Amino acid sequence: MKFPQPAPTLGYRKNLILHAILKIELLCELAQRVAPELCKDIETRIAEQDKLCEMLTSMASYCLNQELIVPAYFVESVMQELDQYPFSYEEIKAVLDSQLKDMSLLQY
Repeated sequence: MKFPQPAPTLGYRKNLILHAILKIELLCELAQRVAPELCKDIETRIAEQDKLCEMLTSMASYCLNQELIVPAYFVESVMQELDQYPFSYEEIKAVLDSQLKDMSLLQY
């Protein structure tokens, strides 16, 4: 198998951020009807840069254990890296400001 880039895991942090954002949005959407106070709490936390970084890093760590986001043999090293280097606000902002195709392995 030939990959279009030198390493198939290049850019995985961007993908983790995007995945965590989508999970948090889904959680908030589901909580809106059942537990509106939870949704308001999430929105309040997202407004604070430090809390946003903490929340996205925690959600990404959780997702790494639950879903196949990176190859299984990379999960432990990625989790260690997230512990050492949590997502920064600048890193999150760069993902939010980029186009979706920039996050995807499919390049048109």
